[in-house]
Amino acid sequence: SIAPFTGGFIKYQSFPTLESDTIEARLLLPAGSPLSLTEARVAKVVKALKTLDSELSPEQPDAQPLVQSYTVTYGVNADSPTTGANMATVSAALLPAGTRTSKVGAVLDRWKQLTGKMPDMAAFRITDKERGAGGKPIDLLVTGTDLDQLALTARELRRFFLGFDGVRDVTFDLQPGKPELVVRMKPAAANLLGVTPQSLATELRAAFRGDSAVSFADAHGQVDVVARLAPSERRNIGDVLALRVPGKNGALVPLSAVATVTQTRGFNTITHVDGQRAVSVQGAINPAVANSRELMAAMRAEYLPKLAQTRPGVHVKVLGEEEDSATTGASLMRYMIAGAIGVYLLLAFYMSSFIRPLAVLAAVPLSLIGVMWGHMALGLQISLPSLVGLATLAGVVVNNSILLDAFIGERRAAGAPMLEAGREAVRDRFRAIFLTSLTTVVGLAPLLFEPSTQAQFLRPIVASLAFGLTSATLLSLFITPAILAILEDFGVKSTIANADAQVSDTPAPHI
Repeated sequence: SIAPFTGGFIKYQSFPTLESDTIEARLLLPAGSPLSLTEARVAKVVKALKTLDSELSPEQPDAQPLVQSYTVTYGVNADSPTTGANMATVSAALLPAGTRTSKVGAVLDRWKQLTGKMPDMAAFRITDKERGAGGKPIDLLVTGTDLDQLALTARELRRFFLGFDGVRDVTFDLQPGKPELVVRMKPAAANLLGVTPQSLATELRAAFRGDSAVSFADAHGQVDVVARLAPSERRNIGDVLALRVPGKNGALVPLSAVATVTQTRGFNTITHVDGQRAVSVQGAINPAVANSRELMAAMRAEYLPKLAQTRPGVHVKVLGEEEDSATTGASLMRYMIAGAIGVYLLLAFYMSSFIRPLAVLAAVPLSLIGVMWGHMALGLQISLPSLVGLATLAGVVVNNSILLDAFIGERRAAGAPMLEAGREAVRDRFRAIFLTSLTTVVGLAPLLFEPSTQAQFLRPIVASLAFGLTSATLLSLFITPAILAILEDFGVKSTIANADAQVSDTPAPHI
């Protein structure tokens, strides 16, 4: 039953992948970029989208246009918490998933290929609009105190994941900000020249932002006259160094004598989580090629040990799909165990035995065989909805075994040997058991093969029910009588047979 897992034919993901009907190109240029440059990059993306539509539309049913419509929104990017002229989003609505023949993954790959490289972008991602309840396949939170180390770790993680086949996009939210000048006072400036950090900051603010030099009142109220350097005198680092700062006795000291000025670029936004600086690293995958659990396992085995040695102050926390899967899976496991205990106690009460219910409950693991091979046949991965279907089977597949146990008990009470009683019970109840399971499976078939997007989330549940019930029904016809025969060899007899033996051993009353 574990052959599909061990052979790598079937994998696990928290929630099934749903085909999206909307795709997006998210553009983010460096902070401070003009709108004209953003418009030029958007025009390139839109041109590629139109080429994509002309290529793939003839392959659609009745040659319908693949791209139904598209919109361009400036100043918005779902991957960035800020707004500005340096970002834009191109969103395209596709034919519904149940109608089109092209998979959304192939559409995204082709759009990205037609767009080509855009090296002047701070971030560029072509993705579908995520659907479903699960988190992102790649979702990490990198925390620490040093922003440079966090940025370096985020870039390393991005390169690490992009080295795997099937990983489409990996981005992080620590983006560079606008160019800035950093002014640092020289250690001896305050003592020798009498320049204080406060006077230096005041002079810089007055020169570049402006200071209120004169105020007067007119008929409309108070009027402030703000004075600052002309635009031509505050353009570069030389203009800053040319400033004069008041020192001892009002003497004007050149700024270059009391401070050093360096040009750098900071970060646009800095996120804090639980009081620590944090960077979010997120990515998308092609589920047909890559698996998020395998990617996270590879990261823990190959990357995190090196990170702990080189940057011990940086920590990586896994979020997204794996965190959701762990939370929901733990809850589902608790309720599955509670349900199994409830079914066992009911069977023990009915059979007046704590051992014989094991022969009936053996049908539950038999259903797991059908669940795995059914998912492999349909090209599905095992997911949490699949496990929900498996949990539902626990209360369904035992019905046939209960009937077999009852009929075997009746044959044993009539004096038939155990092997003969098992054969007769299977022969007598085969038609009823087979037809009962068949009608259930046939009733589930329309939903199992429904191509619409709305039904894709339910397919793993239905696949578990249909294939699990089929395997449990067929195998329980052989396994349940065999287990009952083994139990009888150990002295555990049928309840009905025991009850009949007690009645026959009671002496008849004298009349």
